[in-house]
Amino acid sequence: MRGKLKKLLSNKNYLIIALGALGLILIFFSSIKLPQTTENQADYRVEAEERLSSMIESIEGAGKTKVMVTLKNNGEQIYKETREVDISGEYRDEVVIVNGQNGNEALTTKTLYPEILGVLVVCEGGENITVREEIMKLVSAVYGIGRGNIYVCKLSE
Repeated sequence: MRGKLKKLLSNKNYLIIALGALGLILIFFSSIKLPQTTENQADYRVEAEERLSSMIESIEGAGKTKVMVTLKNNGEQIYKETREVDISGEYRDEVVIVNGQNGNEALTTKTLYPEILGVLVVCEGGENITVREEIMKLVSAVYGIGRGNIYVCKLSE
């Protein structure tokens, strides 16, 4: 086996062809674009804050509201994979690549959004116990987080 490998590597034509093929493979894989989770995470957080702020302002007595959302993770993209058996009988999983709007892209089968860790609500009615309770119920119901991860306080004037 080792002798065959040395013989192949000593053949300059074979070596040039092998290096060229490797270069083409590297170029192909470098053109694949995977979605950027940090951009999506920031967009998701801002959208969550805006929507939550709008909902809270609609609660009677809440008044002007500012919201800050903290995320536990970046979310996750699940990609479509194929499983192939190579010549030696070993399994090889490969991500499915499609021609998308921005060139070659990995085919996404599922997107898991970032998990919300905590929410801070600062509003004009934050000192009112009834308003505070309604806000806690709303945030807990919308995001499925415990009351210990939600803090409501009065907005300073």
